[in-house]
Amino acid sequence: MFSENIWRFHTALSEDCLVVELGQRASRSGLGGLSIPGWPLPAQKAAVLPIRLREDSEAAAFLVLGIHPGRAFDDTYRDFVRRIAEQIAIGLASARAHEQERRRAEALAEIDRAKTAFFQQCQPRVPYSSRPDARSTRGSVAGSPRAAKSGTSRAVGHGPPKRGQVAKLVNRLLDFSRIEAGRAQAVYEPTDLSGLTAEIASVYRSAMENAGLQFAVECPPIGEPVYVDRDMWEKVVSNLLSNAFKFTFEGSVAVTLKALDGAVRLQVRDAGVGIPEEHRERVFERFHRVEGTQARTFEGTGIGLAFVQEVVKLHGGDVRVGHGSTFTVTITLGTMHLPPECIQAAQSVASPGATAGVYAAVYSNEAQGWLADEWGLGDVAALPKSASVVPVPRPEPVAGRELIVVADDNADMRKYLRHLLDGRYEVHTVSDGRQALDTTRRLRPALLLADVMMPQSDGFGLLRAVRDDAVLAGTPIILLSTRAGEESRLEGLQAGADDYLVKPFTARELMARVEVHLKLAKLRRETAEREERLWMEAELERQRLNASQDLLLETTRLYQELQEREAEIRKLKDRLHRENLALRDEVDRASMFV
Repeated sequence: MFSENIWRFHTALSEDCLVVELGQRASRSGLGGLSIPGWPLPAQKAAVLPIRLREDSEAAAFLVLGIHPGRAFDDTYRDFVRRIAEQIAIGLASARAHEQERRRAEALAEIDRAKTAFFQQCQPRVPYSSRPDARSTRGSVAGSPRAAKSGTSRAVGHGPPKRGQVAKLVNRLLDFSRIEAGRAQAVYEPTDLSGLTAEIASVYRSAMENAGLQFAVECPPIGEPVYVDRDMWEKVVSNLLSNAFKFTFEGSVAVTLKALDGAVRLQVRDAGVGIPEEHRERVFERFHRVEGTQARTFEGTGIGLAFVQEVVKLHGGDVRVGHGSTFTVTITLGTMHLPPECIQAAQSVASPGATAGVYAAVYSNEAQGWLADEWGLGDVAALPKSASVVPVPRPEPVAGRELIVVADDNADMRKYLRHLLDGRYEVHTVSDGRQALDTTRRLRPALLLADVMMPQSDGFGLLRAVRDDAVLAGTPIILLSTRAGEESRLEGLQAGADDYLVKPFTARELMARVEVHLKLAKLRRETAEREERLWMEAELERQRLNASQDLLLETTRLYQELQEREAEIRKLKDRLHRENLALRDEVDRASMFV
């Protein structure tokens, strides 16, 4: 690269088409040594012009053009050089605008993907809009069969979601948005971190034991207080334990907290389905989900681990995922790494039992709900604190009412759907696709109402299994999904679903669609039965006709034989008559001689 004084760029910014004498420097500049066809001599002068994308803007680049040695650099030549610079500026501006538009489109697409992923993972707890408008009120209250029968307008008891779950969802979103916006207010207090962690973990022991999992908590005293925001730390531990419980079906979950080289290390290890190696770097991304992973439920916001990472960063630490699904959180001891204005005076080390468990209880109750789903107790608030829980069998369908199987991994949604439907129909609820298929094969329902996103087997897997079964292939199936839009609807219908209902929906719409598809199924069934009956009658008549035809053929054969016999008899009669005449003639002749 040549020094700037060769081309005098600063001077070129203020002068119109600066001409630079190359002289002895021509060979060093690269212009003098360049052989140009049609030029008698190498260039001895160069024109230097700034390239500006907009008028009065800073120069984006500089154009250096060699001046033809055999032509005077007059106004015409100067205008020609300016035109070249203008065309280059237009090209650069167009390229830059295109690049900016491409980046903007990518950013908008990323925002749209994030929004879609969020709404797909964070499914509505109830099938109607949360806006307090008249339409949603009518759909949730007056639209239910019981409300219509009783004529009351009180709120539906099964419709609204559990307050704790909604509060957890809202708080999680608010906390995450504050952290991302840099507005999070952390208060670092000297804390007995071993006692606090053990207290938080103890809230999950009941759920772990009810699930048949071994739960080990090892939190020996650290020896000195650790400066953390206690509420944030509780959310970190609760998120990690909730994830471990969600993806672990057998084996153990272990929590350890130890001091190590001037830091404290929290480790949550489970024997669950594990995280594929190619996904370990992305598990902390917002809304990232490992497709095809077996889990107790598909519910979730998709920001739990991203929230954990941001909170740990606020504490000056880091979080990593190791072999299988072992999460390790490291927090530095002391206060040198923390902002001084956020450190609370060390009046006394906070007691872990004073505030621990507020957030953990909400996470634990949600985990109990997942466990209830597995035992078929989705309508029960919590399981008994015993490992010997026996599933309660569902009653058989009541005679005279059509049976509907509802499959959804959200307990609140199942309760709401049961409440809407059981006034007219017999309803059986299950929490995943595998249970739905087994129940459908066992009970032969009149209609199957299934969510698209479910553990074990999703709605599309259930749909394929039912359609591939010759006995169940005619069962009407309505898919429920948060994925709106024409493409999603067409995907469901092309897969073989009878209908595709987007959440949130009103009770009136659901009841109308269920009733229509039950009527259509009944009509198809009656039509098939009538067709079968007519076919059997036609077959019977055909058999009778065939028998009549056989009898007619036999009668025709006998008649022909009879005619043949009659013809033979006539021949014999004629013969006898002739012989009788001949004999009579002989007798007459003989009597004449006598």
